[in-house]
Amino acid sequence: MKRIATVALIATLAVLGIASYVRHTPHYSLYKFSQALKQHDADTAFQYLDVDQVVDNLVQKTVHEMEAQKAPSFTEQIGNDIAKGLISLVLPTFKEAARSEIRAAIQEPTKSGNRGVFKVFAGSSAWHDFSIERQGKIALVTKKSDKDFLVKLAQEKDGHWKIVQLTSKEFRPAFGK
Repeated sequence: MKRIATVALIATLAVLGIASYVRHTPHYSLYKFSQALKQHDADTAFQYLDVDQVVDNLVQKTVHEMEAQKAPSFTEQIGNDIAKGLISLVLPTFKEAARSEIRAAIQEPTKSGNRGVFKVFAGSSAWHDFSIERQGKIALVTKKSDKDFLVKLAQEKDGHWKIVQLTSKEFRPAFGK
């Protein structure tokens, strides 16, 4: 009897350990995110999507692309500097607008039209098409069939993972075109 109880205890601890490990992987977070999208549950989706970081990364990428263009004339440089200043002023408003738009796209995808990169996750039953490379507390997700698709996840202090960067032809804000 003691032996059965010991085996049951060890098996229970092993199952709990495996479950705890799995819940703290980027794969699990992407799975939960895709399930939230399929169920149109924005609150759960936002547990796995850091809108502020996604917007910050899009703005940084856009500013970097502006700076990487050919050497601007003096007046173009002034215009770029003004644009950078304006971006920092409207960034909080833009983040709130992005949050609202993403919530609407998740909750009512047919009204929102094309959901861009989110449809890739919501419609994805083919997880074998994704490659997840973990680099410490960062994970990079690429789609094997789309070289322009990249999702960057960062591990939070509590161990779960959040999307902090999205790059895809289908996910381009109006200011980044």
